[in-house]
Amino acid sequence: MHRAVSRFTETTLEIFRDSQSISGDGGGLLGRHLGARILTVADAFDSLTHDQAHRRALTRVQALQHLQNTEGAKFDRNVVAALQRWLNSEESQQLDQASEIEQALRANSQNDPGAVAQASGLCHLFSHLTL
Repeated sequence: MHRAVSRFTETTLEIFRDSQSISGDGGGLLGRHLGARILTVADAFDSLTHDQAHRRALTRVQALQHLQNTEGAKFDRNVVAALQRWLNSEESQQLDQASEIEQALRANSQNDPGAVAQASGLCHLFSHLTL
């Protein structure tokens, strides 16, 4: 059991290292671990669709267009295409509805902001893991 956990940890670290080292020059994408290519697209999509200090959040359509415009240069075109298919799926539509419900609850509730932020972060993490 310990050996299996150790191998899982090694693989996870390898995927994370690969996703952090992908450069914008287009070289070496195919040699990267598939998990790293998926993580890179998921991280970029998440960043694009959330407010940042230097810009407002993009819509899902705008973020996908950005990823498609830079696919091949930085993002695996197959992973971007899979993301596009998922965004058009029923599961994605349900996630949109859940986000709208979450926003309405936030607007009308007096929950601890720290707890809400932590719960939201966990939801985003699980969403990316599902991707």
